[in-house]
Amino acid sequence: MKFDLRERRVDLVVRGAIAVVLAIVAATIFLRAADDIEFRGNAGTPWITEAFHGDESGWISSSLYHTDLLLHGDFDWVKWSCSQCQTWGSLNPQLGKFLLGIPLRLTGSASDNDFFAFYDWGGSYDENVSLGTVPPPRLLKRARSGVAVFGVLCVMAGLALGYRCGGTLVGVAFVFLMLSDAGIVWSFTRARTDAHYGFLVLCLCLAVTFFTSLENRRRALLLMACCGALSGLAGSVKITGIVVGAALAVAVLFWTCRLAPCYWKRALACFAVFLVCALAVIYVLNPYYWIELSEVRPGAAVAEIRGYLDERPAAPIQSNTVRQRYPQLANLARPLEFPRMFSRWSRFLTWQRDTFGLHWQRGRLKAIHQDLFYGYPRWPFHWILLIVGAAFAGSRAVRSLKKGEPSLWGVPLIYFLIQYAILVAFLKLEWYRYYLPAIVAANLVAAIGVYASLVVGGKRLVARVRERRP
Repeated sequence: MKFDLRERRVDLVVRGAIAVVLAIVAATIFLRAADDIEFRGNAGTPWITEAFHGDESGWISSSLYHTDLLLHGDFDWVKWSCSQCQTWGSLNPQLGKFLLGIPLRLTGSASDNDFFAFYDWGGSYDENVSLGTVPPPRLLKRARSGVAVFGVLCVMAGLALGYRCGGTLVGVAFVFLMLSDAGIVWSFTRARTDAHYGFLVLCLCLAVTFFTSLENRRRALLLMACCGALSGLAGSVKITGIVVGAALAVAVLFWTCRLAPCYWKRALACFAVFLVCALAVIYVLNPYYWIELSEVRPGAAVAEIRGYLDERPAAPIQSNTVRQRYPQLANLARPLEFPRMFSRWSRFLTWQRDTFGLHWQRGRLKAIHQDLFYGYPRWPFHWILLIVGAAFAGSRAVRSLKKGEPSLWGVPLIYFLIQYAILVAFLKLEWYRYYLPAIVAANLVAAIGVYASLVVGGKRLVARVRERRP
């Protein structure tokens, strides 16, 4: 017993030392890329051709704007909708903007953060610089440095998930795959919210690994509440966060119910807790979804309901024309803005595709699979490791299910399958950043492939060599 305890302590020390070293390496790589405005990430990533991305102007501007509203306690709905913020206004949740804007406000003066402009995609980079729609270098570097910190946290969360699911080699292999991919380094050092989302979703996956049984009711409900809160945080950066979280919750609850069918009612209660916590976090962090209670007039609201039912306009209550004619109903319907966000994004992406002629040249499904499995990953043999890792994780998970035991090997695989399903079902534009969550998930499974190839394959090779010896 003492030997086992000592062995565990040594293992923790070794893993901790490895984590510290890898965190330093990741911080060096990400912060250097963030500080170098000329960094293009073009080593093996020909689709990244610009050191500066025009979206960075929009994210910095809207982040500073919405952070100011938050810090001043101004929750006027019209200001939070921010029509002048273009697509970086009400179309994007607020948490990512806060995580970008608060560090900028804390590390710079008012003059340093005096920027509110949006990139003109019809003009060249030099023309935008002359128009003042490109952030000043100091502001841009500070914004990117804050994002780079979350990039490091994202890599460390993946390391912890690898440790938890497969051991040290899986975690280290994941970090190597992430840091050797110039596309990921580029994306996690631009002034956008990709790194924040990646960190929160990997934290969600890590939390899911601790949900292994329904026997302890209090522990199960508490863990599912934690998963719900993390899903809500991810959904407050990108709306797909709650989709990923809900799918993970369903998967883990289904798994635990297969192990203990008598607890299916408890599983339903856990999922209800998950949804309540996730939605509560989303609505608390997004004032755009809030009802202005001071503006509620019960009598006027009843009159508007009668008028609306009599007229029954074709447009939904949230549309601008109906909102102006029925202000009370529009105010009461603001919580519906969150579910409506999914249809708004679908229409926006369709508009972008049709307006700018961004149609699939190779066929949609063919392009998605080529890009995800071969085109975008850094290493040409990445798809082989992905297949090996998926087969190994799947076989281990099925074996554990037959034995009636929990298995952590399946969590990275399930997470990848969820991200893959989202791509296949909803992707409308062949843009790298929309593949990014799936690429990160694929790196987790590929890291398992490294483990299976080196450790399991190595053991079998050694065993065969010994068998052949006389």
